[in-house]
Amino acid sequence: MDLDDPDAFGEVDPAGAVGATLAAPQRWESAPGLVGESRLPDGARAVIVAGMGASGVAGEVAAAAAFDRLDVPVVTVADATLPAWVGPATPVIAVSQSGDTEETLAVARGALDADARLVAVTAGGALADLAVSQGADLIRVPPGDRSRHALGSLAGAVGVYLGLGADIPATVVSQRTVVGALGPHAPTADNPAKQIAAAIAASTSVHVWSTSRLSAVAAVRLAGQLATDAKLPATTGALPDAAHHEVLGWHHAEPGQGERGLVVLRDLESETAPAVAQLGPALELAAPAFSWLTQRAVGAPGDPPLARLAALILAVDLVGVYAAIARDVDPTPVTALDHLQAAAAAD
Repeated sequence: MDLDDPDAFGEVDPAGAVGATLAAPQRWESAPGLVGESRLPDGARAVIVAGMGASGVAGEVAAAAAFDRLDVPVVTVADATLPAWVGPATPVIAVSQSGDTEETLAVARGALDADARLVAVTAGGALADLAVSQGADLIRVPPGDRSRHALGSLAGAVGVYLGLGADIPATVVSQRTVVGALGPHAPTADNPAKQIAAAIAASTSVHVWSTSRLSAVAAVRLAGQLATDAKLPATTGALPDAAHHEVLGWHHAEPGQGERGLVVLRDLESETAPAVAQLGPALELAAPAFSWLTQRAVGAPGDPPLARLAALILAVDLVGVYAAIARDVDPTPVTALDHLQAAAAAD
């Protein structure tokens, strides 16, 4: 489909995934009201944020934004078990939009068993029921959103709980800037999100490199959105670590193995000197393995980390949904995942 004909998007996107993506600023703006007065308690020695899939990205966003802002470590868990060191001084934030994610429920129960403070961030389901029955903290987010579209509510709520609430206004501004620059009515000639999406739509696979702690979260998010929205395989790597092993594989990869693209996501303010120094040589070594490559940086200099990361994530979310439309693929259904989860639950 022509990405410069947004009035026709509904033919491919009947459930309105584009509109749900564009509503991200409002979700971030609502986060402080969702959390209320609940905050990270004094005396916490570490914080666990647990979640799976798109809900799990909320924890990654908050952990990356808090990395050099909090004096306690924030550890993310995308599994059904907790580290052995979790105890009364370790709040556990369990994030699940539906409230029925089995792994997250297992973590929540494990937190209670360890006498840890449980904080449930959810729209309802069994997780909300557990929190209410056990007297745990419950932060309710609006129901009805798919977890991939609820990131602003989920990550914003976690960020506010961790003490990053002062960054929310700048985050909302950064998101609105992205909507204005990369929204559906901005023509492809002036819209990098549509340009990247068009290249992706003509590809058989995509690899995403990041160059910093913040952009690494956005890279994982883009790979997830390409899988769920565009139904296209995508993988990730992170510099400078990729320059110590992964680059060699790409350098020796046989060209011509389908249309394969490389996207480099950057947050210029958080990049380290080694990552910057290795990016050019790494691209030169890896380039023959790819049909095309592009770099993208989003976010206003001087903005707090949360605002810059949220801007980059909204940009890649638009890339994902535009790629689906360009491929004439409905971005909303995830039928194969539904079958997988049903089969796992039956075992």
